[in-house]
This record gives sequence, structure tokens and C-alpha cells, in this order.
Amino acid sequence: MKSKLLITTVILFSILGCQKDQGPRALVALTPVKVYKAHEGDALQEIFNLSPGDQCAVGREAYEKMYGYYEVVCPGKGYGWVVMTGAPEYKVVDKASATQLVKK
Repeated sequence: MKSKLLITTVILFSILGCQKDQGPRALVALTPVKVYKAHEGDALQEIFNLSPGDQCAVGREAYEKMYGYYEVVCPGKGYGWVVMTGAPEYKVVDKASATQLVKK
């Protein structure tokens, strides 16, 4: 019994120890990016656009139907959701890299 508990504990801590903490992330717009009020529902309501160079803090990730979304908080613009895309509309980077990316 003790050996099973020990093995289970070791496996659990091994798995948890392998997870990478992403830390604070930023979304940096490379082209105009639409930001939506919510990520749920069939009719997405656009609330504002990001211009190239705009930066937003990235929060949670959500997945609805076949799309993924990033929760964003954008200084001076507000709060919303951005559709995850493979297109080069934006980059999601750690906060330290965001200022370097904009300067280039």
C-alpha cells in the first residue's frame, strides 16, 4: 500500500514539475486585428480594432466549436477576445520580448 502511494506521488509530482509556467504574455499586433466582446455564441460582436504595434496583456485561452480565443486587455482600448489564427496578424510573446518586438 505504501509503495503504491509513493509511486503515485512521484508520478504526480513528475508530471506537475514538467509543466512550463508561461508567465505574463503580451499580444503584439502586426496587422489590424479585430477584438470581440465575447468568445461565445454564433454572432461575434466586434468592439474595437488593434493597429500594428498595439500591445495587449493576454489572459485566459478559450475554445468554442472550432476556434480558439485569447482573452486580452488593451490599454486605452478595453477588454475583449481575439481569435487564435495561424495567420501572421499578431504574435503572442512573453512581456519582456514585447517591447523588443515593437522596436524592430
